[in-house]
Amino acid sequence: MANDTKKPATARLTYKLATPIDFKGERIEEIDYRRPKGRDIKAAFKARGGGGDMYTALMVNLCEQPEGLFDEIDGGDYIALIEICDDFLSPPKVASKA
Repeated sequence: MANDTKKPATARLTYKLATPIDFKGERIEEIDYRRPKGRDIKAAFKARGGGGDMYTALMVNLCEQPEGLFDEIDGGDYIALIEICDDFLSPPKVASKA
C-alpha cells in the first residue's frame, strides 16, 4: 500500500547558506545533503551516547563535510541544517481519508 507524502523522496538536496563562510581556504556557499541510511542514524546515536552532538555527527555523515565546518557556520544556518535532519527523520505524513 503506497503512502501519500508531503515530503519529496529525493536522494539529495542542497542548502544555500544565508551567511557563506570561508573554511580552510575555500568559500562555502551551499551544503549538499543526502538522505540518511540506518547506519547514519546508528552512528549519530553512538555519538550522543558518548557525549557527542548527535546532530553534528549526523550532518558530518550526510553532508560529507568535516565536523569543524559546522563549528564555523552561522547559528541560523546551523539551525536550518538541523531542521533538514529533523525533516529527513520524521515519518511521512499519510493523507487522511474523509
